Amino acid sequence: MQSETTKIRPVFDASASEKGNPSLNHCLFKGINLTELIPDVIDRFRTYPIGLSGDIEKAFLMMSVVNQDRKFLRFFYPCDEELVYRHCRVVFGVSCSPFLLNASILYLLDNSPPEFHDMVKKLKGSFYVDNCLTGVNDPCDQASFIEMTQTLMSRGGFNLRGWVSNVACEFLSKHSGDASVLALLWNLDGDATLILKFFLVKL
Repeated sequence: MQSETTKIRPVFDASASEKGNPSLNHCLFKGINLTELIPDVIDRFRTYPIGLSGDIEKAFLMMSVVNQDRKFLRFFYPCDEELVYRHCRVVFGVSCSPFLLNASILYLLDNSPPEFHDMVKKLKGSFYVDNCLTGVNDPCDQASFIEMTQTLMSRGGFNLRGWVSNVACEFLSKHSGDASVLALLWNLDGDATLILKFFLVKL
């Protein structure tokens, strides 16, 4: 898998199994669905005249797996089936991982200091997995909002980075051209969002 910030993202297939044996995902309680619906996140995002999009760097790797559970996350390194490794961090591809990330973000927001109260209200409902789509109404608030949001998320060990906006400011990675936001194409110059169409090709 590829993205603008992560060129290659390995995905471990925890649903793979041998005949007659359950997969790891079959044995796990994946937790309740805390993931926001994409249309809802997009709708809230588009209410702001100044849109902001960022993502959490290596989000799943920021969360540790307790030692007693690491034995269930063993794997062989390619080309070396004599040496067994264990994942020490939450694995992208395991069914409970989205719940663990969403629950961690919500816990962080719910337990933030009072001075972040207004920001917490805005950020709740702005995350889709590791993507954050939000915005501000005044250009003067843009830089301080980004800085405070990064400070808030860093309290939980999360690096919210790669900020993109339709209005330039010092903390942005990009403020012109096109950017991809949750399967939409966001034209930053004209502040327009376009639906990306996917075509199935029969081979």
